[in-house]
Amino acid sequence: MYYREPYKASLTGEPFLFSEMRTVARMRNYGMTDDEIMEKIWNENLLQRNGRKGVRRIVNAVLKRLNTLDDTLLLLVAEGLADAAKVAVVCSIMKTSRLFREFMCHVYMSNAHLSEGRLERAEVDAFLTMLQEQDETVASWSPSTVQKLKQVMVKILADAGLINNTQDRLILRPIVSAQLRSAMEAAGDSICLEILIGGDMFK
Repeated sequence: MYYREPYKASLTGEPFLFSEMRTVARMRNYGMTDDEIMEKIWNENLLQRNGRKGVRRIVNAVLKRLNTLDDTLLLLVAEGLADAAKVAVVCSIMKTSRLFREFMCHVYMSNAHLSEGRLERAEVDAFLTMLQEQDETVASWSPSTVQKLKQVMVKILADAGLINNTQDRLILRPIVSAQLRSAMEAAGDSICLEILIGGDMFK
């Protein structure tokens, strides 16, 4: 399931959120409803936020991402090995953010198939410039919002282990086990997986 929605700048406040995804996925697997999850997180400060501002937004973003995963991938996020779980989390972000999905297709994938691919700053800049020229919503975003989105999308890749860091930005293609590939294919997420490993199926 891929959300076909207008471009949104929501990623500025909704980064990778891996530990949050783990926490909520475990609660989902225990059979808790969304309302029960929200109440427990709010009452017990399970996300360990200094203040409560933004907690509901974060939980709603996490729930939306988890809603795109089938039961096998949900369990993987909750209890699986970190590297495999991070692949599933990145896929969930691609499925809920049109901006990030197209960023991965246009910028990341084109470099991921190279033996020493790098996420060049100029390519990230060119991607956002292209969208500003093509879409009124993106064109309306302030320069500070655009800059923040660039930073967040690159940081998501670094946190997921898909680039070595936010400075050098050397692409690290994920090692995909047969089990992970099978789970993602069964969930209908083959395209997402191929993007992450360099788009071999598109050649």
